Amino acid sequence: MIPEDILGLGPDPTSAEISAAYARKTREYQVDPSAPDDVRALAAERLATLATARDTLLSRQSSPPAARLSRREWLWMSAGVAIAILVIALLAVFTRDSTPQIGLVAIDRPAPDLTLTTLDGDPIRLADLRGKIVLVNFWATWCEPCKAETPDLVAASVEFRDRGLVIVGINLTDQDKNLDEVRKFVQRYQITYPIVLDRDQEAQRAFAMFAIPVSYFIDSNGRIRYTRTTVVTRTDIEYVLQKLAP
Repeated sequence: MIPEDILGLGPDPTSAEISAAYARKTREYQVDPSAPDDVRALAAERLATLATARDTLLSRQSSPPAARLSRREWLWMSAGVAIAILVIALLAVFTRDSTPQIGLVAIDRPAPDLTLTTLDGDPIRLADLRGKIVLVNFWATWCEPCKAETPDLVAASVEFRDRGLVIVGINLTDQDKNLDEVRKFVQRYQITYPIVLDRDQEAQRAFAMFAIPVSYFIDSNGRIRYTRTTVVTRTDIEYVLQKLAP
């Protein structure tokens, strides 16, 4: 998502509108100090993202158009901020054994009911996958960490199929050059799980996705139970399966 979307603003907002939207959004992530570690870690991550979006938009007020960040540059910058904040916030969680896998954040909210189209033109509705453990992975062909995690995703889609795992890759189609590049990526990494196209950021908005790669683990009841910012590994996947489908 671009900074305007994260703060719920239209194009070319004023400084006052940016500040007001930031104040309004941050109130949504104010949590009690006694809240569980995973809740506080996720809140810290989202607050950092809101601050980055605010600072980016405010810097535009005095910057010439050529100096503005492209959407791709924004995604990379957001990923860097998210990684740094997430590691710091989750160190406390890790040391108290709340979530043994650093980078995995335990949450609990309904998964969006989306219907997207695959590269082959077939529709996939997330709600139709109820009863399975679904790993939704956002990626793009130009994303180097996405390339690094793909072999583990391909292997896991086969290895854990009998345990009810279904992987759905969501391509940031609005950010890739063309579908030929997406097809070449799929062929190069021999991806066998379905790849769906997010042409108009519908899925990005529905999941409140702000940086890639990011993965969401949905349980058999259709609820997002874990999220993983940055590269997801086979160990992450096996850990979640042990929790959700022992």
